[in-house]
Amino acid sequence: MFRRIVSVLTITVLLAIPVPAVSSAKVDHSNDTYEETDTSFDAQFLANANMTLHKPKEQAVKSETDAIQSASLYFPLSSTAKSIKVEYQLLTAPILSFSESAIRNNDKLKVNGLRDTPVYIVTFQGVRFPAAGGNVAGSDSERVIFTENNVVVDATSGEVLFSFSHQSGVKVCRTFDKEIKVMK
Repeated sequence: MFRRIVSVLTITVLLAIPVPAVSSAKVDHSNDTYEETDTSFDAQFLANANMTLHKPKEQAVKSETDAIQSASLYFPLSSTAKSIKVEYQLLTAPILSFSESAIRNNDKLKVNGLRDTPVYIVTFQGVRFPAAGGNVAGSDSERVIFTENNVVVDATSGEVLFSFSHQSGVKVCRTFDKEIKVMK
């Protein structure tokens, strides 16, 4: 009746100039040496998104509280979160565009992009918002509902760089005015 949605990834990027936000180029880390990092993010998801996380060697310029405040202002559903989790990491990712404010407050972004950039990843858990798109079959529709959102905040400037959602809490089937949970 419904097609199964295998993987959903939403990335929101604050654009400064009209440049593709995500590149398919792989980053070579063969000569880099890092200490193993603790993270709650799925290794397969990180690999698929061409994101790498490493343990920072230095303390962040901005505090975790500053990062939560910036992320809360950015994500409109932050007040509905059941919990908030924060990770301080060095992030490398193929994000090429940033807001003018982010570049002005951290000029390394303009030169290096996100290459071993100290960031806070602020995760709002227990939120509920639909993924873009969905499947429609007759009068029924199927949509993935995200239950967490991750906001990436520059740990040097406190600027929001981008956000992403990749974990679906439930798949929802709507028939007329009814909402039926299909899977967790």
